[in-house]
Order: sequence, then C-alpha cells, then structure tokens
Amino acid sequence: MELFAHEERPLTDVLADLEAEVGPRRSRRLDLEVPADRKAAIVEALAAEPPSHVGDWAVREVRTIDGVKLVTEGDRWVLVRPSGTEPLLRVYLEAENDEGLAALAQFAEEHLS
Repeated sequence: MELFAHEERPLTDVLADLEAEVGPRRSRRLDLEVPADRKAAIVEALAAEPPSHVGDWAVREVRTIDGVKLVTEGDRWVLVRPSGTEPLLRVYLEAENDEGLAALAQFAEEHLS
C-alpha cells in the first residue's frame, strides 16, 4: 500500500513496470497433506540432504530461515514450511511462467508427500 500511495498511479502500471525491469514472475501455494507426526521430519530431512535438482534445474542455494527454501537456476524457488495447526506442509512456489510453476508443483507433490 505504501508503494501504491507513493507512486500515485494504478497498481497495475507499477506491476507492469516491475515486470518489464525484472521479468515476469508467477507464484502459487500448495497445501500437501502429511501426517502431523511426519511434518517436522520431512522438513528436517530436506534441510539436511537437499536435492541437487528440482525438476530439470540445479539447486544453487538452500535457505533454512522459516522453513526450507530451494533456489534453483533462473531464480525459481520452492519454500516448504510445516503448518503449525494442521497436518499440512505449506509449499510456496515461484517461477517465471505457468510451466515453471507446474514443474515445481510436480516436484513438491512427488518428493514431499
């Protein structure tokens, strides 16, 4: 809201300028059902032994602040966090297009459920 107030122009214009500068980004959240007693173990295992690839992309960075974030080539990423109240893993995805999101989602569903 601060950016919107500062820019004094439609948010769609601000977002279009940002996309022109850094390229398109798409995001999505998945909720993967897992037994409550396995949530923490899945996240800990992912942090301890992260995969070398997510889909076809090499993992170039692993961040373990507030979950486990796997950053791949092309600045695509997957962030995995256990829900504090439900038997779920919250999985946040970001890629440059819908096809990239689909590939990240497929990885998450195959490797984290």
